[in-house]
Amino acid sequence: MNELGPDLRALLEPFGTILSVEPLRGGRHDGTVVVDHDGGTRAVVHRRSGGAASVEAEVRATVRAHAAAVGPEVLAASPVHGLFVTRWVDGVPATAEDLSDPAVLSAVGSAVRSLHDAPVDLALPAMPVLDPLRARRDYLEAAAERAMIWPDGVLAEERGVDAIAASLDAGPTPPPVGVHGDLVPANVLVAGADVVLLDHEYAGLADPAFDLGGLAATAELDGVSVGALVAAYNTAGAAAGALDPARVLAWRRVIRHAWFVWVALGDGLGSESEVWVAWAERARIAWEHESGQSQT
Repeated sequence: MNELGPDLRALLEPFGTILSVEPLRGGRHDGTVVVDHDGGTRAVVHRRSGGAASVEAEVRATVRAHAAAVGPEVLAASPVHGLFVTRWVDGVPATAEDLSDPAVLSAVGSAVRSLHDAPVDLALPAMPVLDPLRARRDYLEAAAERAMIWPDGVLAEERGVDAIAASLDAGPTPPPVGVHGDLVPANVLVAGADVVLLDHEYAGLADPAFDLGGLAATAELDGVSVGALVAAYNTAGAAAGALDPARVLAWRRVIRHAWFVWVALGDGLGSESEVWVAWAERARIAWEHESGQSQT
């Protein structure tokens, strides 16, 4: 077990003798491992390279999610070493096909609402204010610096999304809540009738519709499914926090384009790169088809 290193071994020592260490496949982070102990504790070790402050922020966001019954339990952390440990949760990462199941989609909507309604003081002072529209602009600037050339359908989509992004930026905007910030299917764990939200690395304060739009984009949800997701979200909380499906659809389109550019840039795709490249190709084909229809 020497490959764990002394810092990690010290962090895991309270849980007993280590019986096995297995890599956790999937996701955009390398080096995540599952560790079984003789006392029965099964732990997930997360390694991060963004510095102590970012680890502290992710730990606080995960603690907040766990307090809302929609996140894993944090067992230990050593931000200075870029490490934290969560308790294993039995379940299966969702796929786009899973999210076509109305029961799963309803459970996800309720889980996201629970996260959004959770007090943010558990994640302060490290929870940042997010600017998802800026992230898209940054991706486009990086693509321009590399002189990337887009097909006509992608250019048409970019122009359409520019108008939507400008409208979202102009407001009015719902009161910001503590969002997940990276709500892709792989970060949604289906655990029986429950849903657990994983990897809160990008959590922050933002428009609540951003999370649902992000999931809708990356899970390729159609308008009917988005309506069902929003209905479940709205039903799970007070009327004052209800979302307009049209706003979620607007974010779905903005985030789909942002993620398409991110995939094209090819930076940090991790072990799921083939999944994201295939996803982006489906988006491109759809945009090319829509662009062709608009010219006929």
